[in-house]
Amino acid sequence: FAQVSCCLSQSRSKVEVRAMFPRRTKLPDPNGPPPMEALHRKHQSIESISKAEYWQQLCPDLHVNDLAFQKKSHIILKLSPERVKEVKHRIETEGFVHVKQLELPWVSMNTTSVARSVVQLMQYGWPPSFFSLYDEAWALTHQISTIMKLATGNECNMDLLAWYVDPSRDQVGFSPHRDRQPDDTPASFRADGSPKYATCWIPFTDASPDNSCLYVLPRQYDPGYFVGDDDTSEIDPLPLALNCKQAYQNIRAIPAEAGSAVLFTHRIIHWGSKGTQGYHTPRISFSFGCSGAGDDWEPAYFDRTHLPFPPVDLRVALAAAQMIVYHERFAFDTKLLVMFHEAFQRQRPRFSAKYQKEVTKEFINASKEVVGSKRAKSAKAESSK
Repeated sequence: FAQVSCCLSQSRSKVEVRAMFPRRTKLPDPNGPPPMEALHRKHQSIESISKAEYWQQLCPDLHVNDLAFQKKSHIILKLSPERVKEVKHRIETEGFVHVKQLELPWVSMNTTSVARSVVQLMQYGWPPSFFSLYDEAWALTHQISTIMKLATGNECNMDLLAWYVDPSRDQVGFSPHRDRQPDDTPASFRADGSPKYATCWIPFTDASPDNSCLYVLPRQYDPGYFVGDDDTSEIDPLPLALNCKQAYQNIRAIPAEAGSAVLFTHRIIHWGSKGTQGYHTPRISFSFGCSGAGDDWEPAYFDRTHLPFPPVDLRVALAAAQMIVYHERFAFDTKLLVMFHEAFQRQRPRFSAKYQKEVTKEFINASKEVVGSKRAKSAKAESSK
């Protein structure tokens, strides 16, 4: 009888967890004052942000170059051989798969605490992607690395980003896009069908249609997924795939509980939904890209010998460079752009030649955009006189 009661209790708990989704997560206001004003980004120099102590003060619940934490979290998550086979099959046939939180018993990881810390970073004036300064970001990539390797054939290539999307502030996830548009799309897949690039996306708060969960168009309904898109066509790949009203039924929403993981390839068309005004919890998430260690298609941004926990100065340079590379998706001023560039330049030789070139190209583009924006504002001010 006791055993039956226990089983019923466990079943009830699982039902209750499912019924609670999506859960409310109480978080501070990212635009609120930081706990210590002197530590705000606007008061910092390259020297100060290169020190682990600075980042530790910002988010005391997280860890920076903490050897005890690194040792404790240095474990590998595993799925059963049958589940790995299923995950791999889903990625290769549909282009994505959702691995549930119950399948991922993260060690030394509290998603609510991490979400609060990401918001605290924002209060100090830093973009969410500077979460990559913390050991927790690298512990996540390490713990799920074997699953990624077995399912996609890829390993972390240092394309780390974090996101904060609050529908109550009229924020939305990215519009429909593919992560990569290679010149030779079939060549971006291996002979066994596995992709040469894949992403692991982990929500720290429950992601639902109300706060911009991911939406995808599965591979089998996307004519340009494997063969490539027609660059000469004026028709965007998404409308080409959604060429009749029935085709819209092919779109999949991926509601994802905090601590779960969505794995998807570089060719899947995906986007974030427009959430519900007044919704109680923003969507906070973290992603990292993976490429093949033996492939030359997209080399790791810096040598993988620095993994699983890269030195702090390299983390600073990477986070700064990522903001430059993705400048079209993040807003920042001239002063911050210059700081990002200087932080990267100090560690530039440690990055791959391809990534160096990419950062340089996007820094020039970002500089032009900043100058153009200034001129537009000046012209508008003059015209209003």
